[in-house]
Amino acid sequence: MRLFVRFPEMGAAVSTTPASRSGTDEQPIKSSFDCPPVNAAPPCKRFPANIMPRLCSRAACERAARSDNDDEVAAACARALFEYAAQIEAHFEREEQNLLPLLQGDAVQALVQRTLADHRALRGLLDGLQQNDAAALAHFGETLAAHVRFEERERSPAIERAMQRANCN
Repeated sequence: MRLFVRFPEMGAAVSTTPASRSGTDEQPIKSSFDCPPVNAAPPCKRFPANIMPRLCSRAACERAARSDNDDEVAAACARALFEYAAQIEAHFEREEQNLLPLLQGDAVQALVQRTLADHRALRGLLDGLQQNDAAALAHFGETLAAHVRFEERERSPAIERAMQRANCN
């Protein structure tokens, strides 16, 4: 997937292809949107996570979707698409290729299925974001926030346990 997002209010544009699909060493693009401090749980030591951009996009999505202001919705959609192109898709791909295979056995398959379903749902909302759809924006923000909570509270601890078992054997 290659995304190209324009940011006229910032005089910038971004074009990115996640490294795992492009066959290059392209790195995720960092953004510098102003974000309020977030009281998030500390990331797992083995899986350092930079969740701030995702949480900032979530807050912007929810705020703009409630605003009934077309310009605010368009700007938030552009920021969400930027964060998706810059970091989120590559994050999803790394999870799918490197972390989910660590979850073996019937007891954790629900975690794998939930992760993949969340990724599909968020990818499915991109067309709505490109059309500046406030409902898609709100759903994107809600789904992303729920996915981050799920990662932190359920899936990452399961992966950590699986890695500890693998290192002990």
